[in-house]
Amino acid sequence: MGAGPLEADAWGVDVVVGGSQKAFMMGPGLTWLGFGPRAVERQERGGGSARFYFDMARQGKPGGRAAFTPAIDLVMALVTALRFIQDEIGQERFIINAGRQAAAFRAALPELGLTLLARRPTPSLTAIRVPEDLDGAALLKRLERAYGVKAAGGQDHMKGKMLRFAHMGYYDLYDTIGCVSALERALDDLGRQVPIGAGVAAAQRAAHAFDAAWVPAGSDTAATGS
Repeated sequence: MGAGPLEADAWGVDVVVGGSQKAFMMGPGLTWLGFGPRAVERQERGGGSARFYFDMARQGKPGGRAAFTPAIDLVMALVTALRFIQDEIGQERFIINAGRQAAAFRAALPELGLTLLARRPTPSLTAIRVPEDLDGAALLKRLERAYGVKAAGGQDHMKGKMLRFAHMGYYDLYDTIGCVSALERALDDLGRQVPIGAGVAAAQRAAHAFDAAWVPAGSDTAATGS
């Protein structure tokens, strides 16, 4: 949501769940749900299960009033974020931007000897497989302490085996290039032989190719930060 196409009605999606800390550039704590007609019908039938706080029929009554005390500060932040998307970026550009950052970042990985973890990654996130001879925790620490880049690692059995870089929300090409440059330097610091600057150049080329494919010549609808 906010980082790629989401045609809930056309795809027959029953329930869509969104989180404030993802593409909408806010802190965590706010969740929104959208119900398709089949989900509404099932909700109205109920099924006899006892519920109170998670009673969606109670929460979804017309009139715009919450059934319980809402997180007012987060709702106000959401209004601000939506106005920013609508008035200053544009919904289409906002979604295209995530794809642009993802394309640029991923183009740099082969130059650094890195590979994707997922076969079909989402535009919102790039998960990188950490080579077996490299300490993933040390790489995360080096990125943050030496270059100010905060990436996420893996959890449970994937701890130390992957890195995650987000592309959704308030990211532009210069953020992405900065992340690629920091990754080059951090890998070099840890003894990996990587050509410094090759990843950055690949990211720049990929962003240019993405713009050429998605943005008409002379258009003012270039992705965020171009």
